[in-house]
Amino acid sequence: MSLLNQPSILDSATLAGAEAAHHMASVLRSQWELFWNRDSEIIFDEIGADLQKTLAIFTLNTQAGTSINALLDAIGDDRFSKRAPVSLPANWSFDGSTFSYNPPVEQ
Repeated sequence: MSLLNQPSILDSATLAGAEAAHHMASVLRSQWELFWNRDSEIIFDEIGADLQKTLAIFTLNTQAGTSINALLDAIGDDRFSKRAPVSLPANWSFDGSTFSYNPPVEQ
């Protein structure tokens, strides 16, 4: 008699999906951080170079991140704690046509 239960195909598939979603959330987060952790003028130049492309990428990343985060939340396993960012970082905003940056006040 085995003391370890043989995981079902559904259990194995769920684990594989959770691992893949967690990896995708990690990639989205690392690239989000790489993009936003630069000088604001460089970011403005890049997002302004092709605003339609920028908005399409941001929209798709938000949709993907929202779905991935929901899946990881539903699984509820502490091994998969990373979440994809789904909003602009602090001090950045978008009013529907223009991005703006309000630097933090130094104290």
